[in-house]
Amino acid sequence: VALILFIIALLVRLPFLFIDVINWDESTFILVGQSILDHHLPYINLWDLKPPLTFLSYALMIQIFGKSILGIRLGGVCCISIVSFLFYKISEKYYNSSIALVLSLSCIFTISNLPGGQATLTEVVALVPLSITFYVLLYQNTAITIPRIFASGLFLSIAALIRLNLAYVSLIIALFILFRSIQQKYNIQRILSIQIAYLGAHFLIICLTFLPYGLSGNTEVWWRSVILAPLSYANSKSEGSDRKSTRLN
Repeated sequence: VALILFIIALLVRLPFLFIDVINWDESTFILVGQSILDHHLPYINLWDLKPPLTFLSYALMIQIFGKSILGIRLGGVCCISIVSFLFYKISEKYYNSSIALVLSLSCIFTISNLPGGQATLTEVVALVPLSITFYVLLYQNTAITIPRIFASGLFLSIAALIRLNLAYVSLIIALFILFRSIQQKYNIQRILSIQIAYLGAHFLIICLTFLPYGLSGNTEVWWRSVILAPLSYANSKSEGSDRKSTRLN
């Protein structure tokens, strides 16, 4: 099934593998990813608003597939193949294999036909750790265990540090885990342990992204680029939306 999904993903995205520019964001991520391979931390020589694991993902694709547009687009094909296969495995638990295969194929076509979906953008890359999160939470039995919660927290925090708006998903899943823990009548100590495991996984990933900046004496760069800049951007968008609403009124 994994091979079939990869071949179909490759065929669906084949017309777009050799187009130089589909979305300028993709080009920016490639440049910063290559800068990492040239031993420069993100935000030092080249700067973009995206979280640090965005650029690390592109550096990884360049390292595996080579320094070319084709390599990055093949990386996108692999991402979509992994996502569709995980979608198949989750669906197979609730439906039969035929329905699961149809649903996983719809996943490939849907992603590839979204605006800008032909390029390897952060939405495509972030879907991989996000899908792994749902696989960890949904594929196994319904019992909530600390290792499963910790693993889901790790992958979800990776997804959020590739695509920052997935932090909202992280909050929703935290509430879902709390609800399920109460529903299964766990005691307070176990509920706290589960929440600490989930939050601890997020804290670990954040610390790991901070570590190279701390060791190189660039803590202020990390703070301004990873924390302050996204907050400032979100506030400016909110204020812009408010001004637009006022003008319309």
